[in-house]
Amino acid sequence: MNEPHPSAVGRNSGIVRRLLRTRDAALYLGSSPWKLRRLVQEGVLPRVGDADSGRWLFDLKDLDAYIESNKHYANQ
Repeated sequence: MNEPHPSAVGRNSGIVRRLLRTRDAALYLGSSPWKLRRLVQEGVLPRVGDADSGRWLFDLKDLDAYIESNKHYANQ
């Protein structure tokens, strides 16, 4: 079985988190937080708003879908 990305694992619990903060989501994508915010502002990537804290959270399923939709193969 594939191990989850380190940024998706709770720091002390070992529980895989489905929602990641901006910094961890950017690490998951191999990107910067700045680029991740830009993708949200351009409507390319959705976010989950945490109304109480104002944090942006990102669903792992959305991040994986973004990765899949942006794969490029030779001769395409």
